[in-house]
Amino acid sequence: MKVCFVVPHAYPVIDPLAPGPIGGSEMRAWELARGLAALPAFQVSFVVRGAPFRRRRIEGVTVVAAPLTSRAQGLSLDVDGVTFSPASLRLYLDLDADVVGVFGATTIAAEVVVACQFQDSASVLFAASDADASASYAPGNEELNPWGVTGARCSVAVRHADAIVVQTQAQARLFRERFDRDTSVIRSPVRCDSADDGDASDPCVLWVGKSDDIKRPEICADLAHAHPEIPFVMVMSRQSEALFEWIRYQAPPNLRIVPKASLEEMEDLYRRARVLLNTSRFEGMPYSFLQAGVHGVPVLSLNIDPDGVLHDHGGGLAADGDVA
Repeated sequence: MKVCFVVPHAYPVIDPLAPGPIGGSEMRAWELARGLAALPAFQVSFVVRGAPFRRRRIEGVTVVAAPLTSRAQGLSLDVDGVTFSPASLRLYLDLDADVVGVFGATTIAAEVVVACQFQDSASVLFAASDADASASYAPGNEELNPWGVTGARCSVAVRHADAIVVQTQAQARLFRERFDRDTSVIRSPVRCDSADDGDASDPCVLWVGKSDDIKRPEICADLAHAHPEIPFVMVMSRQSEALFEWIRYQAPPNLRIVPKASLEEMEDLYRRARVLLNTSRFEGMPYSFLQAGVHGVPVLSLNIDPDGVLHDHGGGLAADGDVA
């Protein structure tokens, strides 16, 4: 079986020297691709943007550099009142795959799902967070989600994908209740070959995320101010440049900000961490939780506890929104 994953921003996961952040969804996608490629029944391709080559085989996966734009012309296509241009669909019409996977209910996911309807391919939407099952994802809804995409466009991805894969039972319930869609729960993979007992010589509180209103890094910065005796490290990708610079400008001496870290550097930070701090408004199953679990690092979460992994399974503590 030929399986293709379309993950445009994932090339920095493959090449840490490439510009751009390394996100949890991208890590999840690459680990799934590597895992499938190790099985003889699957031929796996992985479509990214920004790669300095057209096609290359890496760890058993055929990595393909997608063009950034297309000049295809023709009639636009309307799906549930959402218009898709020939140029946007043309990018995904020659993927040569039996199954095409996309991550998150995004503009790209909607384009891939629609493109798959014109070729002999099944589309699979991998939910990236609980927000992918938002009740606002409905035909005709022009309200923008936190990423600037209309609910109507996201609805195309959610309602028309041939299958949906979720990370948690909670997500499965949301898709069933809000969209009457059955899903498959596939737990996110994580590499376990680097687990150890940690490094007690230089401990820290670790925070991992983006500078945006969903991850809320300012809460971690406030905690660092309130506890000058504790070293904090924030691995914070630049999403909102203004928020990133504001936090860096007012960071206390006990707070170190890392804009980007390689997989090896992240392993070192998890070895040092005494606790992983999460301040997000919502998540799916954060990849940082999995990495923390590999290294035996407890999680302190302000809001989220996916499927009770913290409270019920001993992974850490959830504060139910109480910063104090």
